[in-house]
Amino acid sequence: MRILLAAPDRDILMCYERLLSQEGHEVTTAFDGMQIPQLLAGSGPEAVILDLDLPGLDRSRILRMFAEDNIPVVALGEALPENADAKNIRSLRYPFLPEELFAALEALPGKRSLPGTADAAPGKDIGER
Repeated sequence: MRILLAAPDRDILMCYERLLSQEGHEVTTAFDGMQIPQLLAGSGPEAVILDLDLPGLDRSRILRMFAEDNIPVVALGEALPENADAKNIRSLRYPFLPEELFAALEALPGKRSLPGTADAAPGKDIGER
């Protein structure tokens, strides 16, 4: 699956990129919210993993843009904005295990199944403990 991965911490970004690549995904990365519109045009992602604390990110605007383009999102971190269209979004709160990230990706609408993961309900906070 082609994934756009956006997170502010470059070390964590590299770690997630490595994990996802080892699972066979094609990963494009961004460490700043202002990079996302450019990368959407270039990479044509099938899914986005987005840290909601990303600098330069207007959460409501970017989530609306993903919804309009029918791109499912795994949102990392804090709660979603109230006006977010939750049907294409899975929320994952820190801290989480790699298996939880894979489960969130599997739970996205229309995505292929990943071995050893569980389904999640739309809009559910997967990493909540």
